[in-house]
Amino acid sequence: MLSCNSRPRQVLVINVGDELLDGLRENGHLLWLGEHLARRGLPITRSLVVRDDAAEIARAVGEAWGAYDLIVTTGGIGPTSDDHTREAVAGALGLTLTHVPAAEQALRDRFKMIGRKVAAADLSQCYVPAGADSLPNPRGTAPGVFLHRDGRALVMLPGPSLELRPMFEDEVVPRLRQVGCACQGEAYVQVRTFGIGAVPLEAIVRPLLSPGMALSFGTHTGVVDARISSAGGGATADQLCEVARRIRDAVGEDFVATGHACLATHSGTRCAAARIRSRHRQLGIWQSSNSRRRPTSLHSGSGRNRRCGPYADRSRRTPRSPPSRRSWSGR
Repeated sequence: MLSCNSRPRQVLVINVGDELLDGLRENGHLLWLGEHLARRGLPITRSLVVRDDAAEIARAVGEAWGAYDLIVTTGGIGPTSDDHTREAVAGALGLTLTHVPAAEQALRDRFKMIGRKVAAADLSQCYVPAGADSLPNPRGTAPGVFLHRDGRALVMLPGPSLELRPMFEDEVVPRLRQVGCACQGEAYVQVRTFGIGAVPLEAIVRPLLSPGMALSFGTHTGVVDARISSAGGGATADQLCEVARRIRDAVGEDFVATGHACLATHSGTRCAAARIRSRHRQLGIWQSSNSRRRPTSLHSGSGRNRRCGPYADRSRRTPRSPPSRRSWSGR
């Protein structure tokens, strides 16, 4: 397998939208892009949120171009009067907007299918800065934009998540790999543990790392994640996975999963259930916010103070008292 980036990349994400700064919508794009860029060896260096203002967008891109290997913008490429990203970026880079006939045909076909007439404003979405690719958007009307110039890349993604995410996976990632900006495989592997503290976990993990690998931790509600990445050191995905297997064996019964599985996910629930079955025990759930103490789904943190504990054996119907908070904070 090909190695990851030979040097750390500088990545800027610019989220465009008044609604983000006015508190009308959470910035879910930053969280999602942060995970999926990091997986490709492109952890976000810096993020900005700007209003739907052409001058602000142009200033942000103009000041950043040349300092970053990758700039990703979200939002502002639709057909309405407050969508300025396309024109602002082109102006900041001194590029003209060029018409993309294929994008216009795709838009006309889509509008015909849903029985809508194409307005002049709709056609504004069919232009890209000179030299850029127009990215197909089968789930919406606004094509994305991919520009590779002077060894740097700039990506413009639509605002709706249902359009942004598949466009990033299907159109952007292959292009980033083609120009040598993104890893060919996974850039890091995460080992999830439960019941062991971060300090003793680090004492186990660090001696197992190969030179050039980086280690970071995330802790939450008794769960400690160890993330091992190449950090520009050239480690391959296969090498990272081998280290993860060694960590799994060294951690023993405190190992939960590799990846992002948690108790609230299907894979996390199956993992927890397998661990409990292997000890010939059953699982009971307490939910303090519900007067009827009935089993419910495993939960990952809505503030409802749910707890789970094991039955001693299959014949026992009364569960033990809910475990204390201290027992869930690791040891």
